[in-house]
Amino acid sequence: MSCGEFESFLSSSLQRLQLDEDVFSGYVTGILETSGDECTYEEFLQSLLEVLEDAVESDITPAALEDVCGSIVKRWQTKMKADAAEEEERKQQAKAALQAKIASQPASVASKSVSE
Repeated sequence: MSCGEFESFLSSSLQRLQLDEDVFSGYVTGILETSGDECTYEEFLQSLLEVLEDAVESDITPAALEDVCGSIVKRWQTKMKADAAEEEERKQQAKAALQAKIASQPASVASKSVSE
C-alpha cells in the first residue's frame, strides 16, 4: 500500500466520522508515526480513540468510532509491513548488485580492493 493510498483511505475514514480531513489526517498520521513499530493493534486503537472521541459529533456511536479507528490501524499496520518488505527487497537488490559487480571484476582487482 502506497502512502497515497493510505492518505486517501484515511481521508475517507475521517469523512465518515464527519471530521475535517485537512485538520485530522496529519494529526492521526503523526500519532501513528510517533507510536513506533512496536505498538500493538490495541495500543494504536486506544491512542486513536482517545484523540478522536472528543472530536466526533454526538451522533457518531462509540461502536462506529471504534470500527473506523480499527480500520485505520489495520491499514496503517498493513502499510508499515509493506514498507518494511519493500525496504528489505531494496537492500537485497543492492547487495546482489554489489556482489555481482565484485564477482565480475578480475581476481587481481577484486583482491586489491579488498586489501585496501
